[in-house]
Amino acid sequence: MLAVVKKCGMAPEIMHIAGDLRDLQGIVGGLIEPLALDERTDIICNDEGKILGMPMNVVLECDGEEGPVLADVLCGDIVFVGCDRERGDFVSLELGAAADLVRRLSSEFVMTSSLELVPVLHIG
Repeated sequence: MLAVVKKCGMAPEIMHIAGDLRDLQGIVGGLIEPLALDERTDIICNDEGKILGMPMNVVLECDGEEGPVLADVLCGDIVFVGCDRERGDFVSLELGAAADLVRRLSSEFVMTSSLELVPVLHIG
């Protein structure tokens, strides 16, 4: 399946992955937690990424009354996959959607206290 993999400190990559549970757990380094990015895309992250002290990878922001606000910080390696909400399955991303995600993850950054740049992804 076509996916976008974003490893900590690295640029996002469009990749072909198996997409089964074992593969997804291997990419994120443990138990997976799917988060809905939009109607057709899920973010798969490590369920315990923050608890385990994994490095910050992506900052999620959404619209607030006075502009963008912090929604969440994803820690550890993550993968973006397509989703079929009716069947409850992960599916391949469309190539255009994958390319758009790479563009979005490569356009806006925040600097952490350790002077690392972390991409900002607007949701909602």
